[in-house]
Order: sequence, then C-alpha cells, then structure tokens
Amino acid sequence: MKLFPSRSALLDCALGIVPVLIFALAIRSGAPRPSSEQLIRVATAQLPPQMNSKGEGQEAKIIIAALRAGGVKADIVFDAMPFTRHWKAFAANNRYAAVTTVPEELKLDGLRSKVYVNYQNGIFYKTAAFPNGLGKDALTALSNRKVVAFAGAATILPGVRSASHSSIEYLEQKDQQSHTVLFVNDKVDLVIADELIFAQYTREYLGADYAKTADATAFDPVFCPTPYHLVFREDSLRDAFDAGLASIRSDGTLDDIEKTYATGTGITKVSRQNQGC
Repeated sequence: MKLFPSRSALLDCALGIVPVLIFALAIRSGAPRPSSEQLIRVATAQLPPQMNSKGEGQEAKIIIAALRAGGVKADIVFDAMPFTRHWKAFAANNRYAAVTTVPEELKLDGLRSKVYVNYQNGIFYKTAAFPNGLGKDALTALSNRKVVAFAGAATILPGVRSASHSSIEYLEQKDQQSHTVLFVNDKVDLVIADELIFAQYTREYLGADYAKTADATAFDPVFCPTPYHLVFREDSLRDAFDAGLASIRSDGTLDDIEKTYATGTGITKVSRQNQGC
C-alpha cells in the first residue's frame, strides 16, 4: 500500500491549484476585470444643478445616458469635489477612469471626449447699482468694483484676466456658494459665474427670500458658452462614450435632459449678441 501519492499525482494536483491561485492573486491585487464587471469611478466637480454632492445632476444624467447608449453596463460612481480639485484628483489617482468638466484650455493627460455640456458664464449684478446695465463692453464694469469669480475664470474666460487688473478686488473662489453669500450681503458688486449654478446656490441660501433677490438681480451672458469635455484613461471607454453621446443627441435624449434643467431662474437675463459664438 502506498502511503504517499505518486509524483504524477502530485504534479496533477499542483497544476490544478495554480490557476486557482493566479485567479485569487489577481483579485487581491486589483488586476483589471472585464469591463462589464468594472466599477467606473469618475472625478467630478460639485456644481449643482450640473452635479451635486451626491453625484446627481444634469452632467451625471448626460454621462450615464451616453455610456449606456455606447454599450457600457458597469456601475458608474461620481466622486464630487470642489471645482479644479477634481482635475488634480484624476491626475494623482489611477482609480478614476475619467474626469468631468475639462475645458478646452486645460492640458490634462488622457483621452479627451467630444464636447458633452456647455456652461453659460456671465456677470451677475444688482440692477440698482447698474441701472443702465453693463454696457457694450461689459468687462469694463469690473473697473473700480469688487468682483468674485469661480476658480479658473481668468484662465477659461477671455478678457477676464486683463479686466480684473482694474478692479478694486478680484477673488476666485472654489466654493461657489460663497459667491452668493458675498453678493447678497453686499461684499462684492459683481459675480462671474454660470447662470444655473449661481441661481441654484442662491435659491438654496435664501429659501423663501430668493424671489426678492432675483427680482433685483440681472445676468449678462457676456461670454460665449464654455464647452467642456470628459477625459478618459482608456480609449475603449472614451470611444463608447463618444458613440453613445452621438446616439443620445440624434434620438433627442440629450435635448430632453437639457430641457429639464433649463427652467427659469427668475433673474433678468440681458439680451446680448456675442461675436464669434
């Protein structure tokens, strides 16, 4: 009677165990799984109603709809953080498969998508302080005024950097809720921001008193709409997104999403014809 297995039996056993060990190690080491099983984590900017702290909003709906239309079935998670910080998070952490809200001017390593959203930036002001509006050359209104803008405005928006030099004070704040606080409490004269984002934060801050402030405020869309891209790490995911984006644009899904968020703000919007838009 043999007390020990033969060499051939031991070899067969070893060969059977090896694949199991390799599979287990692959899971423990975080090796890539098939795309259908992956969790797609996206670094994004907290800019309601485009994207709130829970990763919900217009941008989230557009991105999810486009990826689904492009055949991507994986769960999609948005990590929302202050604007500009999300770019740094993507650059520093490979767990992010993509990053949102990337302007044309920003150089970021990765694969850039087609434009998926446009922000309408402009200047908010109190009508009592500017009874005749901002004038033909609206940026001259920054002269001798206190101004707050979103982080990166002087880089993204043409003419802002040079115009800011003549202001009494020019601040760029990542936390755009602070724009509302400063404006409502007369700490600044002008706010450079996106139309929907400023209105959303102001509505949240003032609650029932929002209508009164909205009636006394005007928004001048001084700038052409700012186009934004996603940047991906993998070409397969970028290509799926671009294909899906084209699909939801042609079938009306994108238009339906945008109409949902294009509700009136109650703030007077100045009619302006911008050259080159």
